Amino acid sequence: MSSPDAPHTPCARYLRLTELLSLQHPRTGDTDSAQWADERFFITVHQSAEVLAGQAIADLHQAARGTDDGTTVGVVRRVGAILAVLEEHLAPLDQLDAERFARFRPLLEDASGGQSYQFAALFTRIETPHCAVRPPDAAVSGELAGAPAGLRAAVIRWRVRHLLLVERMIGDSPDTDGTEGLAYLRSLIVLPPRGQVS
Repeated sequence: MSSPDAPHTPCARYLRLTELLSLQHPRTGDTDSAQWADERFFITVHQSAEVLAGQAIADLHQAARGTDDGTTVGVVRRVGAILAVLEEHLAPLDQLDAERFARFRPLLEDASGGQSYQFAALFTRIETPHCAVRPPDAAVSGELAGAPAGLRAAVIRWRVRHLLLVERMIGDSPDTDGTEGLAYLRSLIVLPPRGQVS
């Protein structure tokens, strides 16, 4: 159990934990209900994914500057690792069954994960031909040369896993923002020519 002074530790101040842990606000009214806990879980998973996506965007911006080959390779590796975490980040949502999700889904109103401007920016940047990763000079390392294809493959894996999750949770129902749900998500999965997915 944490001590009363825990929110005031140097670590808590540095990470701004008081603010961070106060950002989960389920619309379910009964704070003692299973539905409230399920909705808080849903919010927490999505908020933490947004934080990770924001870091990947910041890292790609750094990689695009291409000031140092070693630094750029390290940053691109980190983006790849973040994308892998984001894919696995969908796994906890598999612990929320469709019936329990359906109970609080109306409270989302027209909010949808598809409206995430961060995920849209991250995936668009990765899916551009050169992935906005600029090598510092003409002598591109093999790892940097293959980085865009590797990151695109990671996005495809995320999209497929997300599609399967949505299919289990809502089936063919329209998304909360009015899109066609599964049909729309399938349209986003564009496989590269054979041999180009790592």
